[in-house]
Amino acid sequence: MANSVSQRSTFVNSAVTLLRDYGFDGLDLDWEYPAQRGGLSYDKHNLVTLSQEKVEQGYDVPNLDKYLDFYNIMAYDFHGGWDGVTGHNSPLYASSQDFGDDLFLNVNYSVNYWRTSGASIGKLIVGLPAYGRTFTLSSSSNYGVGAPASTGPAGTYTREAGFFSYYEICSEIKRSAGIRVVDDYMKTPYFVKDNVWIGYDDIPTFQLKANFIKDNQFGGMMVWSLALDDFNNVCGTGEYPLIKAASQTLNTPSGVGTTQSNNQPDTNTNQPTTSKPTTSVVANIPTTAKPSADSSEAFSCSGKTDGSYRDPKECSGFYTCSNGIEHKQTCAHGLHFDTKSAICNWANQVDC
Repeated sequence: MANSVSQRSTFVNSAVTLLRDYGFDGLDLDWEYPAQRGGLSYDKHNLVTLSQEKVEQGYDVPNLDKYLDFYNIMAYDFHGGWDGVTGHNSPLYASSQDFGDDLFLNVNYSVNYWRTSGASIGKLIVGLPAYGRTFTLSSSSNYGVGAPASTGPAGTYTREAGFFSYYEICSEIKRSAGIRVVDDYMKTPYFVKDNVWIGYDDIPTFQLKANFIKDNQFGGMMVWSLALDDFNNVCGTGEYPLIKAASQTLNTPSGVGTTQSNNQPDTNTNQPTTSKPTTSVVANIPTTAKPSADSSEAFSCSGKTDGSYRDPKECSGFYTCSNGIEHKQTCAHGLHFDTKSAICNWANQVDC
């Protein structure tokens, strides 16, 4: 079904009709798992296409926005053992190893997709995960993002293959002599011990994402879930350290530091080589540049279809057009608006 344009259209239209006829709240699209259990290799792309069409067909976001108080964006489970390679559960941005559809599997793109579709910025609630996804590496010497791997071990208490709660992760880091790496592109860490790879969020990551929420003026955060944070202070950073760190950051005026010690090993920012095409990881984020062609003409959405358009005066700016009305937006520091994919992307990957 997902591989056929006509069959996708039939599914989307019939599902939306059913939901509306019976007053259901929504549809749980549960595909276990693309490209596995007898699936096809291109199912990974098909799922992205189907989901996008489902949102576009199922949600008239500008009108829906009039009646909804907020949107809870589940910005996690982007990667897991089902991928066949290592990937972060909830990367803030795309990694240097992401290509094609994988460029969309991150917090920044997901939340901004709803924003550019017409959702009010202040109604977007960003989901933060108090858990991580585990992988079993095919080779312990190849442990970067995108390294061949399968679903990893279950946590001692959570008991789900490929899944560790934060309190299980911080306990593992505390007692194990492993390697902790923070990817300069994703801005999120992973931990490697022997052939076990864990992509997770920690205290600095929750603070970073909270600042991302503040900087973009989103409505706030939600966390999955209370029971997965370190509620019993097993790692010595206090009860509910993730939730408290994000909450304190959100409630602290901009410019006032909220850095909190996480008692974790020193960060290694060097990205190991993987079997995917190699892209150099740099420590410094490129600065925003102005377009080479100067334009003094004011931007207007008049005559343009709804969507996002780069600001002709700056690489990092863009306008969202909705019903002929323009809404000025700005990418996060170091990012440029990519006209090819209509997202904020790394400056060195954008022609501007």
